[in-house]
Amino acid sequence: MPVELSDNALTVARKRYLRKDTAGRIVETPTAMFRRVAHHIALANELYDDGRTVAKEEEAFFQMMTQLEFLPNSPTLMNAGTAVQPARRVLRAPGGGLD
Repeated sequence: MPVELSDNALTVARKRYLRKDTAGRIVETPTAMFRRVAHHIALANELYDDGRTVAKEEEAFFQMMTQLEFLPNSPTLMNAGTAVQPARRVLRAPGGGLD
């Protein structure tokens, strides 16, 4: 299901967050961006052996983001999935989870 963003949010996403090729053309949709970010946030679960899977956490983050219930900070939206990898330092409540 495509993400429904306001015109303003879509403009900001295009200018700041969506992946671009070397010529500056946008090569990522908002839905793909949310999937990319959700995946890299969920990878933090590899650091813990608490029974939660990356796939389960990825889907939970993806659902929250596409429903606009949760959006990570700008560095995470811009850099998740790159060599910078800020997403691995974001969101891990001690003893807490998404369930």
